[in-house]
Amino acid sequence: MARILSSIPLHPEAEHSNFREYSKGERFGAGLNLKPAPYLPIVKVDSTINAGVVIRKGTFVTLDENGFIVPAFIGDKTLTYTDIDVSHGVIDIDTDAAVT
Repeated sequence: MARILSSIPLHPEAEHSNFREYSKGERFGAGLNLKPAPYLPIVKVDSTINAGVVIRKGTFVTLDENGFIVPAFIGDKTLTYTDIDVSHGVIDIDTDAAVT
């Protein structure tokens, strides 16, 4: 009896490539239009892009009642604004105006 061997393996091996995707961080949340809350104080300024960072990498996040991204924390949290927040036009959570 002759046996016919298929050229297609039963468990194909994954193909590898040298392709890598690089992103500047615009893509977040599988295409959802999520933005950090405008009232978050700046924790550091990124001089490369001249912008304030309000949530550090690796921080657990959640959505506030308006759909903005905020750090997830338990309990009360006091927001403290500095001169950096004033110069970048951060919005005060209590007054909805730029902090002074």
